[in-house]
Amino acid sequence: MKRLVAILLLATIAAGCTAKRPLGVIVLPMERLTPQYRDQYTGLTSPARLVVEEARSFEEIWSRAFGTYQPPPPLPDVDFAREVVIVAALGEQSTGGYLIRVTGAIATSAGVLVAVESTAPAGCAVSAAQTQPLDIVKIPRRARTFRFEESSVARRCR
Repeated sequence: MKRLVAILLLATIAAGCTAKRPLGVIVLPMERLTPQYRDQYTGLTSPARLVVEEARSFEEIWSRAFGTYQPPPPLPDVDFAREVVIVAALGEQSTGGYLIRVTGAIATSAGVLVAVESTAPAGCAVSAAQTQPLDIVKIPRRARTFRFEESSVARRCR
């Protein structure tokens, strides 16, 4: 994760100084698709890191994740000719207080590197309900090779 942060920082600084692409690294724009307040109780009970490249698969994942909500959130628009969807699911957790987020994506000559951060509670008062944290984003289609860079954080209470 530190390497990704350093690359992103360098790319951001260099992009502000010159119109050229720094070191062949492109910071990809990202749009979060996860419905607000619906990222904790989902139907995705197993951990997963997925790259979704076609509409039918996305519809199936969206339905599994949010099909129990009434009404279910509408399926977001994704142009699969130009975009891919990234799904990060933490799997079922025994309490609340867990989070998962796609924190960034960069394209290099080797493919796309996607950063995912998982957060666990550390001594916090949390709900006793089982949760299934999830994050879904879309990014521009840049390559066929994807790699996930994982990091974990323990959230301390104040």
